[in-house]
Amino acid sequence: MLAIKSPVKTTEQTRRFKPNILPCRINDSQPVNATKRYWSEIEHDTGQKVSYFRGRKLYGRDIKFDERYKGVIVRETDQTLKLGKSSRTSSDNSLEDDDDLEDNLKTTVEEEDDDSEEQETVKILQELGTFDTVCVWEHEALPTTDDVVMRNLDEWVKWSHALHDYKEDAEDGAREG
Repeated sequence: MLAIKSPVKTTEQTRRFKPNILPCRINDSQPVNATKRYWSEIEHDTGQKVSYFRGRKLYGRDIKFDERYKGVIVRETDQTLKLGKSSRTSSDNSLEDDDDLEDNLKTTVEEEDDDSEEQETVKILQELGTFDTVCVWEHEALPTTDDVVMRNLDEWVKWSHALHDYKEDAEDGAREG
């Protein structure tokens, strides 16, 4: 299980990112000083984006998320939480705010491990920034709705709506899926 720790609102500001999904495989994960020499996108009057990567012409299309969704850029940390059955509530297993997360971090460090109770480890990820738009790139042509990335994003939104949207029943106020 994963938990995302947001930056403290008063001291840290959340950065805004715009990820690009390129049609290539990169075998290195070290930081790169991506200057305009290596990446420069040009937007035409038609809204079409064009760029060159290693001599190949790429066409891009922005995908804007629904206002109910946001993307998050995270960094893995060494912090973990150990949640036992007594740490959870019956209706919600998530930590709603940073205060709960900090309290649980302090509590788990102070508590001794109890072998009689099953514990679940929660890995903490640090939020670095957010995004609400992704640019999908394709070789020599604009990405279409048949593109794997475009199709997966569309299916993800549909699944999310199916799982999380509900309608109130006018008669008894019961939830419908």
